Amino acid sequence: MDTALRLLIVDDNTSLRKSMRLLLSSPEIEIVGEAGNGSIAVEATQQLAPDAVLMDYHMPVMNGIEAAQLMLAGPHPPVIILLSGDIEPALHTIALQFGVHMVLQKGITFNSIRQALLAVRQSITAPYRLAA
Repeated sequence: MDTALRLLIVDDNTSLRKSMRLLLSSPEIEIVGEAGNGSIAVEATQQLAPDAVLMDYHMPVMNGIEAAQLMLAGPHPPVIILLSGDIEPALHTIALQFGVHMVLQKGITFNSIRQALLAVRQSITAPYRLAA
């Protein structure tokens, strides 16, 4: 499998975005862009066509679920992984109902985020197999 996962990072915290870019960028994960709020993220998704979006829930202008809804309605919907500091199970349920692939708790290690992204990469690039 030679194809890198094309990732858009979305968070209103600039230093966190920069840290994620540095720690997640690899031959398997290509960071194609960054956005500081949900509205900019929707525009970036339309322009960059990422495979996946790693996005904070709490952001100014438009939160992560609102942005996810618009991204998923587009012509090339990405896999969306939402990061949230909220521990409310209702938020996780709502996010999943709106088509978010997974919700990760903020504060988990970058290695855990990397593993989630590599699992997404595997699922979207794995060859289809016909049932015997």
